[in-house]
Amino acid sequence: MLLKSGNSKMIVGYDLGRNWSQISYYSADTKKVETAPSVAGTQIYQIPTVLCKRYGVNQWLYGREALKAAESDEGILVDNLLELAVDGEPVKIEGEAYDPVPLLTLFIKKSLGLLSALGTIERIGAFLITCEEMNARLKEVLESALAGVNLKARHICFQSYEESFYGYMLHQQPELWK
Repeated sequence: MLLKSGNSKMIVGYDLGRNWSQISYYSADTKKVETAPSVAGTQIYQIPTVLCKRYGVNQWLYGREALKAAESDEGILVDNLLELAVDGEPVKIEGEAYDPVPLLTLFIKKSLGLLSALGTIERIGAFLITCEEMNARLKEVLESALAGVNLKARHICFQSYEESFYGYMLHQQPELWK
């Protein structure tokens, strides 16, 4: 067991998708798995996997805020963050080249802010990141991004959706396997 009662650490599951991301967590104190809403006080859990750089300033927005700013022509939308980071080609924005891995890092860091009501990221004892597919290059990119987030979790794991589904099914009651 990773967490025992009375432990202040959390287990965080981060579903990092091409278009949408989602963050779930488990705390030994509450003994419940919950999903962080992307909009406070709602049951909207999907976070658009995008950033937006406001024109002329070094201000970056993420998620729904980024979509709104780009839609109202307040900045430049950067989507396909995973693909850009894996490809490794610099992203040109307002004539400046940005390394895509730090952009992915920024998205992850900002989105983890949704857990701020539960404490700082130091409370994360285990972190599992799930993507549609997992390969050596993506794992390398994610490790670099998480290093930039300064995540001090004791356990950091990576898996594909297929592995996630398999693990979920394996831990169900045997009657459900049939």
